[in-house]
Amino acid sequence: MRQFEFVTALKFAGHAMAKDDSRYMLNGVCMKFNRYHDTDVLPTCEFIGTDGHRMARITLQFEHDLYGEYIIPRIEVLEMIKLFRCGKASNDKMEITESGDGLSFLSATITHPVTPIDGKFPNIDRVMPKGRSKKAMECGINTRYMFEAYKAAMLVVNVIFGGVKVQTWSDAKPTQITIPVDYDFDNITGEAVIIVMPMRL
Repeated sequence: MRQFEFVTALKFAGHAMAKDDSRYMLNGVCMKFNRYHDTDVLPTCEFIGTDGHRMARITLQFEHDLYGEYIIPRIEVLEMIKLFRCGKASNDKMEITESGDGLSFLSATITHPVTPIDGKFPNIDRVMPKGRSKKAMECGINTRYMFEAYKAAMLVVNVIFGGVKVQTWSDAKPTQITIPVDYDFDNITGEAVIIVMPMRL
């Protein structure tokens, strides 16, 4: 996996993680590793962040031997963004392995062990929209959340297009604003999505 894509995924999901929330499992980014029976399909890792008001998820596809969920603490997310930062043109590689009760993030010059948060991350599939809006609705949106969601989308969006598409989902409860993101990294697959929950006005 390229370091640049790893750092971008951390930034993308990290913008939505909580800070000092009493629900301690939200104070970080959940990395959900998946493997498939079909050996021709590369394993994936979902990077998910949420503070209960917005959610960001992006999927990377790369070789790994891991399975399950690991919640990376907020302080470690911010530290690794600094440690592994590199330019988009860089081909520097890294890998992730199990290490004791946690994970080790390794590059050619860095070995960074992380002890995950001990807890169960929320089931985000419960808030993912399942169908198209059937009618127009009005809802209030925290403008700061929308601005931060836009900045996160800009990390991976096609720079030629330079914008994002916003979808509303009236049949989801409560109504949500979803920002599907088109990206062009070679090793990123699946969807990148940001969901902003409404607020009462």
